[in-house]
Amino acid sequence: MVLHGIAQSFSNGSRVWLYRWHNKWRVLIRCGLGSPIVLLLSIWLTLVPNKALIFIVIGSFPFLAMALPTNIKLDMLRTFVAFLSGILVTLAQMLAGTSGLVLDVFYVKSSLTLHEILGAKAIIQTIGHMIKLSYYAYFFSLSITLRVSVYTGIIIAAIAGNAIGKQQWRG
Repeated sequence: MVLHGIAQSFSNGSRVWLYRWHNKWRVLIRCGLGSPIVLLLSIWLTLVPNKALIFIVIGSFPFLAMALPTNIKLDMLRTFVAFLSGILVTLAQMLAGTSGLVLDVFYVKSSLTLHEILGAKAIIQTIGHMIKLSYYAYFFSLSITLRVSVYTGIIIAAIAGNAIGKQQWRG
């Protein structure tokens, strides 16, 4: 969780910079209000899921998304939907270490442009990964030791991958 949190914080963080002009702050603030609730609950419960739960949660994401009724309007521009996504996305981060598929569900019926979605998702994911990283680093700081070069390589690869990907995408 810690190494993944570092990699994804820098990967999504670099995307925040790349799409900074496209962000819809009202959506992001509403979404961000749900995250502290999950963090406080995780701290209170001392939540550290086992590997089996992590894999079950990750594997269930696509099925949960397909099981949603088609008449549900999960549009991030709606206040309650943005707040709910903040709770569910952070919960997925804490339980499974990843939440991209959960977050995507909230953008499918949104009227945001592609760049606005990419910018918003980058910020939401960065915050989620930083919360997860802080939380798990506290619990595992004594038991996990990797060389600094591993972390450095992960950070460089994450940032370079996004920069190259955006250049390639422009065509």
